[in-house]
Amino acid sequence: MRPPHAPTTTTAQLPFLNQRDLPPTYWDAALNVAAVLVAEKENPREFKAEIEEKNGTYVFHLWHVSGLGNPVVGNPGGKCRDIIYDLASRTASKSTFWQ
Repeated sequence: MRPPHAPTTTTAQLPFLNQRDLPPTYWDAALNVAAVLVAEKENPREFKAEIEEKNGTYVFHLWHVSGLGNPVVGNPGGKCRDIIYDLASRTASKSTFWQ
């Protein structure tokens, strides 16, 4: 779904998907996003997150560690994805893999 373009910061500067690295504003959403990843048999600790606030949602653009440092074309590493957290319902969507 996402990046045919680079993140707003370098991927090295993106925070990992955990409470230590993310601002408290995103903690509840990040827990829901991590639960989606676990349900999809992924390890949330292997993802860095760029978070976009959009129309009452947080869009988590998730960079898998296997894709870090690669040119941003399609889905570097094959595991990069977006998960959308809806602020009203406090739920996270399934993953949408980058094309």
